[in-house]
Order: sequence, then C-alpha cells, then structure tokens
Amino acid sequence: MIENMKKISLFLSDKTRKDFVQKLKESGVLHLAYQQTPDSEEISDVREVISKIDEAVTILGAFAKNTQKSSSHPMEELINIADKIIKQKKLQDDLLGEKNRLEKEASFYADWGMLEPGDITFLRSNKIH
Repeated sequence: MIENMKKISLFLSDKTRKDFVQKLKESGVLHLAYQQTPDSEEISDVREVISKIDEAVTILGAFAKNTQKSSSHPMEELINIADKIIKQKKLQDDLLGEKNRLEKEASFYADWGMLEPGDITFLRSNKIH
C-alpha cells in the first residue's frame, strides 16, 4: 500500500548526518531532494585555486614579456623572488585555512550564547568541571 509522504527538513551536524541517513535508508523511509545543488568545500577550494593559478599565470606572463626585453635581473634573483612569492602564497593559504576553521568553530559555539567568565569561576568554585 502506498502512503502519502510528508516533507520534512532536517538540520544535522556533520558528525551525525551519515549515521542518521543510514538509519533512514535501512527503515525504507528515505527520499532525498536537495534544496540546492551540493557544492562541497573541496569543489569550491579547487575552483578558487584554479582561479588563482590563472591569475598568477596572467601576471607572470606579463612579467615574462617585460623581462625578455631587458635582462637587468640575474636568474638567481628571479628565482629568489619566485620562492618568496610561493612562500607568501603558502602563508596566505595557511591563514585562510585557519580563518575558515575558526569561523566554523565560532558558528558551532554561537548557539551556546554568551558565557561570562564569572560563570566559569562559579562552576569551578562549586567543583563542577
């Protein structure tokens, strides 16, 4: 017998999502429909990297045209400059990763509300850890 289905929206953490969906599948009551096409962080990150590489190639292409006209910079100096650029790019990527991690962590704790330092002191004084 076919029953009418009810539409529900679920908000789950990444930790519980897979287990919950698996349990729904096993019980035979699951039909998934995305509100939007899924766009994972990895896909976004790869797109961003490709965009940055394209931009860097364009910049370096213009730089290469200028350096071909004049050889005022020795090759070692150009390699050192390239190394510095690569190190700065890695630092930027590391900092952006840390920023993203902190933003995710902040959004996780945002639901908890504000906690006063005095509250923690009170809990500790009552031997609640």
